[in-house]
Amino acid sequence: MLPLLALVSAATRVQLHRTAEPLSLGSLRAAHAARQAKFTRDNRNSYIDIENFVDAQYYGWIGVGFPEQYFRVIFDTGSSNLWIPSVDCSNLNLACRFHNQYDHSKSSSYTANGTSFHIQYGTGRLDGYVSLDDVNLGGAISKSQGFAEATKEPSATFVAASFDGILGMGYPNISVLGIMPVFNSLVEQGVIPDPVFSFFFNRDPFAEVGGELVLGGVDPNYYEGDLHWVPVTQQGYWQVRMDGVKWNGTDAGVCVGGCEVILDTGTSLNTAPTEAAKVINHLMGAIHILGPEWLVNCNKLSEMPDLTFTLNGKDFNLISSEYILQISVPDSPTICLSTMAGMDIHDLELWILGDPFIGTWYTAFDFGKDQVGLAKSVPPSK
Repeated sequence: MLPLLALVSAATRVQLHRTAEPLSLGSLRAAHAARQAKFTRDNRNSYIDIENFVDAQYYGWIGVGFPEQYFRVIFDTGSSNLWIPSVDCSNLNLACRFHNQYDHSKSSSYTANGTSFHIQYGTGRLDGYVSLDDVNLGGAISKSQGFAEATKEPSATFVAASFDGILGMGYPNISVLGIMPVFNSLVEQGVIPDPVFSFFFNRDPFAEVGGELVLGGVDPNYYEGDLHWVPVTQQGYWQVRMDGVKWNGTDAGVCVGGCEVILDTGTSLNTAPTEAAKVINHLMGAIHILGPEWLVNCNKLSEMPDLTFTLNGKDFNLISSEYILQISVPDSPTICLSTMAGMDIHDLELWILGDPFIGTWYTAFDFGKDQVGLAKSVPPSK
């Protein structure tokens, strides 16, 4: 661990500011559509502060090209490609129009490629083409990095997004067109000496710092105790074995005998197979209203017990304020939604632990040893 700590002390920090926008039912539905597409399609030491979109999205800035053009991106462990909007995107495409756009004609470090690029989302297809340019993550620069310039985005999914694009941090084998992911390129180029990155997500929407991504190690200032390591069971997504799920300290009757779970920084909810999600939400006393949404009585939050996920023999608890989202609705009382959504992935009993879990448990991703490390998050001292 000492070499990692040394990297942390020498790393570059990028401070970001928070955009204070309310979480809405619409944003959750759009995110659910994108999440369904991401996991059901057929694919098998620098610092970057992460901005908190009121518990729904965490994003940071990257620079592309020379001189640099800047973009807000989701750092997504559930995918492996980088894409950003292109200046070639039509102004009639609202998702492109309302976000920063990359103009390769203004970059002296750009190299043309032109291969067609497509990703299917739940509300439509993202189209574009491949380009090569330098990509800067907090001072760590990947030279001639392959990425997609998006020329058409599904507006229903991305028009209101607080981010411009997505930077995937999954394994290279799920990358569309086999493009090397940015982090892996940084390691291969010797810019990042250790193939480890880690996330702190600040769940306080009013905090100055939304979070932090560390490239090349971990930051023990953001967690307490030791990291508990869980081996990756299948390369692609960051997939590990989950021993079981407990409600109020008792077996919840789901994930019986164990199941597989993906740690995903690009997912604003936790998900379970549809039937398992029903069981957990019924234990919460939740009522299914639409799609991924289960309504909980806000007056009952203080009485609700812990929801526990057991990974590699260790229990990881969420208290009610960590597994319930409180959403403000104009001219209406605050509503409370369960973060446990139902989603079936290729008929597998596959779960996803997203932002609500990672916001509670500091998470490190280790390509070198194919493992995920977890420790209790603590807020920054300043």
